[in-house]
Amino acid sequence: MKKVVAEEQKHELNAEGFLRLVRKCTDIEMLIPKILREFIDKVVVHHREKQGKETV
Repeated sequence: MKKVVAEEQKHELNAEGFLRLVRKCTDIEMLIPKILREFIDKVVVHHREKQGKETV
């Protein structure tokens, strides 16, 4: 039970932080690198694979 409560609190903190960030950026007129960096933690790129005629 303690593990479940700890997980829920962790998710709640993540949601609160995200909502705080969204409220701060509600009137964005131009998307600039600083704003992008605040919303994006990391970009994961995987290798390409050919499946028949398509590349995914």
